[in-house]
Amino acid sequence: MQTKSIRLTREEARDLEELVEETGEVEAAVLKRAALRGIREERIERGVLAYLRGESTSRAAAIANLPRARFLDLLAEKGVTLLQGPSTLGEELSLLARWFGDARLEAVSGRLQESPGDLADEHS
Repeated sequence: MQTKSIRLTREEARDLEELVEETGEVEAAVLKRAALRGIREERIERGVLAYLRGESTSRAAAIANLPRARFLDLLAEKGVTLLQGPSTLGEELSLLARWFGDARLEAVSGRLQESPGDLADEHS
């Protein structure tokens, strides 16, 4: 383990003392918990800002140190727009096909985007 130190103003030190008294914990435990909580919040804030600046949700989730699914939930909770326009099944399949490098899925997505009704008629 490493030891880190911080400088506090008198007011900040007083706030810390009050918190230590309220919790009944040792000062080091309170400081550690507060520091870790602050680090988590800072990472999340940086991840959200990265997403808003154009980073992918995967990259932004990595910056936030969260699983992508949890990061997407967090964006939704914060009211951040995830889709910039209407999305279709064909577009979503195309993204997945490129992500997984699946040529068959890409072909199906292309057919869906060209004429969505025709593909459904083939399987009726």
